[in-house]
Amino acid sequence: MLLALLITCAVACERAAPDGLTRPWPAADLALVTFQNTTLNARRLTSEPRTQSLSLGPTPASEVSVYVAVEGSDGSGATVDLDGGSAPPCVVDGPSHWQACRFTLPRGTANLGLRVAVTGPAETRAIVSQPLVRTGKPKPGLVLVILMDTVRRDRLVTFEPRIPIGTALDRLAKDGVVFDRLYSSSSWTRTAVATLLTGLDASAHGVLGRDDVLPSERDQLAVALQRGGWHTVAWSTNPNIIPLWGFARGFDVFHDVGASVWPTAKVHAAPVLAHVRAALDADLGAFPAFYYVHLMDPHAPYVPSEDDLKFVTDDAALLATVPHDPVIPIIRNEYARYLAEIRGMDRALGSLFDDLRAGHLYDDATILVVSDHGEEFRDHGGTRHGKTLYEEMLRVPAFLKLPGNALAGTRIAAETGLADLAPTLLGLLGTDPLAGASGRNLWNAEHHAFNATSATQTAVLKLDTFDLAALVADTRKLILNHLGNDQLFDLPTDPLEKQNLLPAAESSAAALRSDLDARIAREAAGWHVRVCGGDTAERQQLRVHVASELRGALLEPTDEVRLVGKEDGVAEYAADLELAPRASTRVVVGQVWTGMRPDEDELVVTAADAPRIVVDMPSGAPRRYALGTSTDEREGAEVSVAVDDPAVRVRPSTPIDCRPQSWTATAPSGGRSAYVRIWYVAPSERVPDGQVDPALQERLRALGYQR
Repeated sequence: MLLALLITCAVACERAAPDGLTRPWPAADLALVTFQNTTLNARRLTSEPRTQSLSLGPTPASEVSVYVAVEGSDGSGATVDLDGGSAPPCVVDGPSHWQACRFTLPRGTANLGLRVAVTGPAETRAIVSQPLVRTGKPKPGLVLVILMDTVRRDRLVTFEPRIPIGTALDRLAKDGVVFDRLYSSSSWTRTAVATLLTGLDASAHGVLGRDDVLPSERDQLAVALQRGGWHTVAWSTNPNIIPLWGFARGFDVFHDVGASVWPTAKVHAAPVLAHVRAALDADLGAFPAFYYVHLMDPHAPYVPSEDDLKFVTDDAALLATVPHDPVIPIIRNEYARYLAEIRGMDRALGSLFDDLRAGHLYDDATILVVSDHGEEFRDHGGTRHGKTLYEEMLRVPAFLKLPGNALAGTRIAAETGLADLAPTLLGLLGTDPLAGASGRNLWNAEHHAFNATSATQTAVLKLDTFDLAALVADTRKLILNHLGNDQLFDLPTDPLEKQNLLPAAESSAAALRSDLDARIAREAAGWHVRVCGGDTAERQQLRVHVASELRGALLEPTDEVRLVGKEDGVAEYAADLELAPRASTRVVVGQVWTGMRPDEDELVVTAADAPRIVVDMPSGAPRRYALGTSTDEREGAEVSVAVDDPAVRVRPSTPIDCRPQSWTATAPSGGRSAYVRIWYVAPSERVPDGQVDPALQERLRALGYQR
């Protein structure tokens, strides 16, 4: 009887199975595991028993792929096969590397088991990645997203005919769609790429500083494509885009290709793209794939090939395009090497595209090539990036080739942003959208065209000592600087941003700042309780009483926030926060500097219906705190403040320095101890234009309503 039931279930499973790719194990059962710079979601098995069978559940006729590694000493190994399968076992020989194993299951089964037997010393343990179960007929399709780090838009021939560099990208442009006015969300990589992959504005995803991690609760492009049955793989050469900062989530395989050794050594595009070709040969015939490739060629330090550098230095007219006048020799030399790096990367990309054409993969592929930010060569007195929000930083190139080269030659002149790209890709592919995305899906599937309407763009930079925000609306651009030297530019008449109009246009700037505040307030509105760690590790216990829901931000796994209870509509939360200084690495003029940075944890109440907050600090002596942006120190074991207290209210675009300048009190160990800052951001009194349907905006204007 049992055998009959199993046979019936197996046949039914096989008939009902949809074509595509599935992952049988819950994400909660997995952890990121790295061997030889390749990271996968995997399960660590116990050392005993020596042979274990891992259930994959009901499985139709399919191909099963899995990566296996072992931890142990010399002589450790493992063999892997399917319970009841006829395929030869997969042998993992030696510790500390991933072995790809593939098995064919000719018929469905009610409960497939993956059998793993370790060999060698008694302490040997096996690590098994999330299995990929592929069913049905192969589905052609490739989504290839290539991030060209640090490429200025105006140094590619597609956008600037005086610059004979980027010819392979220009050929891609002729086969696809070019975004002429695409804005980044910041002028440094981690913030910008977080926007690209989540579809969220910088103020929404919160990845702003060197210690910020992409929040796991935020939906991402790779996660959405996994849900849609796509195989997802990433290659990164940038140390800001690695699993440590949350970027492996959603990827079946994440390869660090030189990120861990940069800037001591830099891996150029050609060897990275060789890995991509190998993966295409192995994977694409079986299922659709999403590949993210992050290239670092144009990022300093610039080390181009001699041929590419000679091409640039032999062209006097090309060298004369250096942005700064008068030309400083050292800047001209750096500029030449920068252009040469772009040329070398472009040639490597052209070779990849030619290989895709030769392999009949190019026509059906969706290819997005985009930059995260630009580079300055004393355009505004500085060099490199991550310091300003001028156009040479924020206007980035973007090329999108559609399957069948649809809409080839189209140029989108509307103001768009990095946040629009992931929603647009998912719209093109017909998959479910990203949850909560700030960006727009620009693709109109019904009319097979792009909705080319401009939208106000924002950018944020909170890095090291730099704290800026920018907004581009219509023809005007406002840049706010925490140092006080705010700027307003009219871009059509002053594209190089040389004439600050702010002194003569205060009313226009006020309207733009109101718009910027409204956009940031979408995420920042509400109460903020930030605990700023000191020079030594310590724990901080807080009790927060508020008539709304509270959530944690900037927290680590060792931090805990829990709801204690609720009485008369007021909830009580207990926060137990570990504040341990963390190592922070910076690269300054090619040198790696490592120091310790104080930890910061934050509690946020985003609802607008919480008129008062009470924060108890019961542990130890009275705690020091500050309200709003004040530099005045206060002390007390309980803080009770209301939203109408002017001391606590902060505009959304106002920078917040956690510690006041007078943060000098000593902890028992002799260092500075923890500090608490509390502030309130009022919800916006107006809806940003980007939240209003463009047709409705026009009707309102026709009726006489103004912004």
